[in-house]
Amino acid sequence: MSDHEGRTGDAARAADRIGALLRASGRRPAIPPVRAVRIEQTARAAWQETLVARARGRRLVAWTALAAAAVVVLGAGLILRPRSIPAVLPEAIGRVELAMGEVWTSPAGEGAAAAPRALRAGDEIAAGSELTTAGDGRAALRLASGRSLRLDAGTRLRAISERTLILEQGAVYLDSGGAARAAAWPVEIRTPLGEVRDLGTQFEVRMLEASLRVRVREGSVSVAGRGGTEAIGAGEELTVDPDGRAARGRVDPFGTEWAWPESVARFGDLRGRSLKEFLDWYARERGVRLELAGEDLPSAAGTIILAGSIEGMTLEQAIDSVLATTAMRREEREGSLTVARSGAAARP
Repeated sequence: MSDHEGRTGDAARAADRIGALLRASGRRPAIPPVRAVRIEQTARAAWQETLVARARGRRLVAWTALAAAAVVVLGAGLILRPRSIPAVLPEAIGRVELAMGEVWTSPAGEGAAAAPRALRAGDEIAAGSELTTAGDGRAALRLASGRSLRLDAGTRLRAISERTLILEQGAVYLDSGGAARAAAWPVEIRTPLGEVRDLGTQFEVRMLEASLRVRVREGSVSVAGRGGTEAIGAGEELTVDPDGRAARGRVDPFGTEWAWPESVARFGDLRGRSLKEFLDWYARERGVRLELAGEDLPSAAGTIILAGSIEGMTLEQAIDSVLATTAMRREEREGSLTVARSGAAARP
């Protein structure tokens, strides 16, 4: 038998022994569903960041080529001082309106190695940033599209872009401002247990210990998970477990469940804005129907211009302060807000 044949035989016997060991060890346990989804989302986010980095690289090459061409046009004999190439900054997708307690961000593209930076009102949010709130922290952001995005305490969110958000823990609340804006610029919130798509609404997405819960205050959303896609509307909630099983429930649009997003609601500067505009905003934030009592009040409310400030006030403090300066009073019942002139009787 030749040396070649001997070596071939030894290799075959070794392969048989390895195969026997693998068969004896049995199948490896399956990856848990939640972990599998997390791995998939992490890989997808990394790929998106790679695409952004490549696009930046192409822009940098183009910029360098244009700079070189400019040097040639200037002609010989000119002495040029070397200048640093300006960095291409990530696109800003929104701005912080309010930050309560400890709220941080990690810069886009720098990952876990980046030192977190405290967020303050007025700060811009760059695409790819990771946002984190502590146990006492909450934040309200205004996205470039005009949507209001709010983060509850104990939340970690990665803002891949204005239209793609990845919720890793905690809860977010999104107010799209209506169906028209949502249709033109849909937002998707990805979680380890499903993807939630905005269909023109106010809604909350929360990662619980072992499930995903979506609550809709107004409009509707779609939730795509392992068990398929579910549509839920105003006053409904959907809970999805790791196996994709979904359970429906009811939630009041004006209930205490919405206290946390109300706590970071912000109207902004009162000056130059009408009473009707403020009341519409308040009713939307409270999830109630607005009724203006009195024949002339619906039209008059649009001509009453406000002044002063409600910065730092709760919703109830804000409306009481505004109505006190306009000789109005309010009566708030389950699901409705009635506003009347101080000398008139509110509707029963």
